Amino acid sequence: MNKKQKKNNLAIEGFQWSLLSQIKVILQWKAPVDLDLQICYSPKKPLPGFFRVVGRAIVFFFRFKHNWLPGEGVISYLNNGSKVKYPFIWFYKDKGIEDVGGKKQEEIVITSFASLAHALIVVNIFSKTFANFSNYDGKVIIKNKEQEVVIPLTSGEIGSYYIVAHIDNTGPQLVINKINEVLQDYPTIAEFLKSRESKN
Repeated sequence: MNKKQKKNNLAIEGFQWSLLSQIKVILQWKAPVDLDLQICYSPKKPLPGFFRVVGRAIVFFFRFKHNWLPGEGVISYLNNGSKVKYPFIWFYKDKGIEDVGGKKQEEIVITSFASLAHALIVVNIFSKTFANFSNYDGKVIIKNKEQEVVIPLTSGEIGSYYIVAHIDNTGPQLVINKINEVLQDYPTIAEFLKSRESKN
């Protein structure tokens, strides 16, 4: 498979990135809607001090309301994270405020996967609870220095949260799986993994 085919291949499992390589996750769109990029994550082991990174109020609320795994958190415009300490996920920019058309972009950088077990790349539409993401022109780009994949938000399912991809770091290699599923309730890694098991 040549490099161009690999970039456009929908089977993202073939991407082999090192645990310490930096990955950028970029959300782009032009439609007059406020899309928000998020990354849900869980550590390989619960780490002391993760409360300081995520924020006590956010963690306690979602842990009990949404059945989070120990140490699970989310990086978004509400919690920018950090590129130099756990979870090594940094919300870099938000250029999509308000329902105004034009070239817009949000970006999250993952600087290391050494401490991460799972990550979900998620998009939601601000202030719209029942949405059809295919009505808009959003796309997510996952890239590092060598490779890149573009995932258009084309699912016609109605919901609030679009799960774009799952990053699995529990095996011998880092694997990125395209998901393209829409949920009404806030996604958690615990519930996502449970749903994957029931489908297998």
